[in-house]
Amino acid sequence: MAFVAFWALVRLPNWERNDTGKNISLAGWLKSLNPAGLVLLTACVICLLVALQNAGMAYQWNDVLIITLLTMSGLCGVGLVANEVWQRDNALFPAYMVSSRCILGIMCICFSSNGATAVINYYLPM
Repeated sequence: MAFVAFWALVRLPNWERNDTGKNISLAGWLKSLNPAGLVLLTACVICLLVALQNAGMAYQWNDVLIITLLTMSGLCGVGLVANEVWQRDNALFPAYMVSSRCILGIMCICFSSNGATAVINYYLPM
């Protein structure tokens, strides 16, 4: 819920006027938030995390439940990518943002620093 509230507040300036200068209704503003993309992203991440959490401990890796969760996660991921291509400028991750070299550099730095932090936390004695 906090993510949705933050997301709504970040996109709030677009609520009153669009690019043409006309007022936007509340329904039009909610549609511009791309709820389908948010649902697909949430379902993809939840299915993947539940499968990874239960695999090997509560269920075997070749159990039907784990395979189904991993398959649903993949299908939701494919649906999310298709939704991103279809929505273009109203997507969760617009193409101009993902194709920016600055944003790609920031993503690489975050990925690398989180990996280094995980290694340090794993190997340091408690």
